[in-house]
Amino acid sequence: MHPRGKFLAGHLSAFYIAPATALISRNHNDWAHLQLLRKTTSCSSADAAGGGGGGGAGGGNMNQIHFGTASARRRNAMILENNSGDGEEDASPKEGFLANLRLALFHLVLIFATVAYIIAGAYLFTKIEHQAELDRYQSYHAIYRNFVDNLYQSSNRSVLDVENLIDTFTSINFRAFKDGLKPNDFLFPQETSRWSMISAIFFTTTVLTSIGYGNLIPISTGGKIFCVGYAIFGIPLTLVTIADLAKFVADMLIMDPTEDPKTGRQLLVLVFLLGYMTISACVYTILEPMWSFLDSFYFCLVSLLTVGFGDLYPSGTVEYMLCSIVFIFIGLILTTLAVDVSGSVGIAKMHSIGRGFDAMKMLNALR
Repeated sequence: MHPRGKFLAGHLSAFYIAPATALISRNHNDWAHLQLLRKTTSCSSADAAGGGGGGGAGGGNMNQIHFGTASARRRNAMILENNSGDGEEDASPKEGFLANLRLALFHLVLIFATVAYIIAGAYLFTKIEHQAELDRYQSYHAIYRNFVDNLYQSSNRSVLDVENLIDTFTSINFRAFKDGLKPNDFLFPQETSRWSMISAIFFTTTVLTSIGYGNLIPISTGGKIFCVGYAIFGIPLTLVTIADLAKFVADMLIMDPTEDPKTGRQLLVLVFLLGYMTISACVYTILEPMWSFLDSFYFCLVSLLTVGFGDLYPSGTVEYMLCSIVFIFIGLILTTLAVDVSGSVGIAKMHSIGRGFDAMKMLNALR
């Protein structure tokens, strides 16, 4: 009869050999840990065989060891089988490539899904908004021509009539601005829409990254409804992809994940982000003749912080817009990395200060 609590405690203590297995599962390629596992399992088998000749106490120990090693032996056999070829130095290059491909498969699937979602959304937006915008152009152009004809129809107009015409013209401009149009957009008949494939891709990129410059917006009812659903599902996908790529870059910079973050590495990330924005601002200053360096740096900052006021935005050739999209994604990855590294260190320091803060001493001092 085992004392109360001793039987279960003894059986649980038999699992003390599990740390060797934990070490193996942590690093399957470590040959030294593999040898330790084999030695541990062989010693446990010998102890189990030698414990049968003992008395009642010896029988209890035998049961404990057998109970602990039986389940551990099954796990260890699977680990040994999977790592049986770890000691071979002549590994096949094909196997190494497949192993790396399996590791990168999740990252590649996320990137492909995000890119496909952006392109598919851009194509659907062009189909929905292209003709709707042309129709809106024609409507406002007709209203504008009617206003001009009424303005020059008679020279003998009262002051009240002139004020009414000015109010009408102001109302037209406000309505056009609400629909995403400017006065010079409907001064002349428009035969082409702003919803080209590259402008739609840039629009979907700014929607999914939550920047939203506002230079191009859906004006039809169907386009607005589709934009709501598109953003609800697309923004989480894009944020997960950016965070995953930022984590991938962090793993390359920090070789040992258990290592405490170094202040020098944090500073390096921040300096790299600042340098990226500075170089990009110099490029935009060259490519955008109306922008000064301050304007370009301001644009880079509000874009990478996903503020996107919309007072400045790039516009140009297909190549230029594609480079702007790449700039946005790389910058957001670096921004996420910088926030993650700096924020984790700041939170850790705050917790350290909080743990060292003596609240009772402060309360006693206030009394």
